[in-house]
Amino acid sequence: MMADSGTSPRGFAGRPLARRYEHKDEATWDAFVADAWNGTLLHTRRYLSYHRDRFEDRSLVIEESGRVVGLLPAAVDPADERNVVSHPGITYGGLVTRGDLRGEAAISAFEACVAVLQGDGHDQLTYKSIPTLLHRFPTEDDLYALWRLGATLARTDLWAWVPAHGRRSMSRVRQRALRRAAEESIVVRQDDLRRLPEFWDALGENLRARHGVSPTHTLDEITTLVDRFPDRIALHVGVDPEGALLAGALTFQTPGAVHIQYSSPTEAGREVGALDAVYDSLIRAASAAGLATSFGSSTEAGGQVLNTSLYHFKATFGAASLAHQFFTLPLS
Repeated sequence: MMADSGTSPRGFAGRPLARRYEHKDEATWDAFVADAWNGTLLHTRRYLSYHRDRFEDRSLVIEESGRVVGLLPAAVDPADERNVVSHPGITYGGLVTRGDLRGEAAISAFEACVAVLQGDGHDQLTYKSIPTLLHRFPTEDDLYALWRLGATLARTDLWAWVPAHGRRSMSRVRQRALRRAAEESIVVRQDDLRRLPEFWDALGENLRARHGVSPTHTLDEITTLVDRFPDRIALHVGVDPEGALLAGALTFQTPGAVHIQYSSPTEAGREVGALDAVYDSLIRAASAAGLATSFGSSTEAGGQVLNTSLYHFKATFGAASLAHQFFTLPLS
């Protein structure tokens, strides 16, 4: 069983070592993530295990003198078995730390990970950084360490987000939409997971009609995740005076932000600014709780295409921008 570590960083007596994650590590892994500077629910084994049958796990535990100092969730790239991705099943992966792996220690940690992955026959690591807005305490020593070890930038996605301390003024278009929602007596309910099946139907219809795609998660999968994280996953809905669903936003709460994972209006809701009302209410509630609001990425085709209309829509809520970077690190 892994030895647990405290929340405060301390000096190293030696070089960190990496080893493969084992199922017996699950409880201590999740406890480490819960106290980490940059860990989120996506890094937990409770989350990763919902689709573990799809991936060949290569997650690593990093230790120093028997004490856990870092975690690297990872799995084999389904398209290329010689490539390891941190992590192919989630939006971001990254080195999870409680602050021990800073400066040269971060470099040593990556060197230890490289040694294990090389031994498993892999020749490249694709690294998805953890956007700093999601962190409990910002830490980017991993990016410096990757650069020092010869990693190259492979992809950049453009995110929109609203800081916890406030936002720029909303556009006039959004202000008009909010006035329309108020005139229509739209009511926003901050957490109504009972409407999840209904929202999922509306979301699926919207995605198929407008983009020809389906939600990444099935209803069964998202229901499983809700059951596993009832205090971290919420459904915010906008309803008319009779209670009919007009819009919804499913959110994942991280230490630093409320992340909008899925959102959609119904056709009727689109006409009365229902999603605008949901977003505005969500942003205000997150700010009151000291959290940022994350709208996520607006890029497609591996970051090469910016969905300009989507990005502009998010920006009109007073959102700022953030570059989410991916790197490739040769392992030989």
